[in-house]
Amino acid sequence: MSLKDEIGNRMRMLREERGFTQDKVEELSGISFRTISDAENGKKIMNPENLIKFCNAFDVSLDYLLTGKWTVKETELMNMKI
Repeated sequence: MSLKDEIGNRMRMLREERGFTQDKVEELSGISFRTISDAENGKKIMNPENLIKFCNAFDVSLDYLLTGKWTVKETELMNMKI
């Protein structure tokens, strides 16, 4: 699987876990629906500015979005929610 596909899959997973539509993500992040759709479908990787906006909207690190590995901070937050 390509990096584009892996990032797109993580983006879709984060969105679906929260029950958001792509329109809702556009509203929260300021990233266009088309850009979100293209990224989720592995057509394009977002530019760095949009990747950061996406991460901020979902409260995840860029490390997680790019690698799938949670940071220590994210792991601690996840454990607090349980």
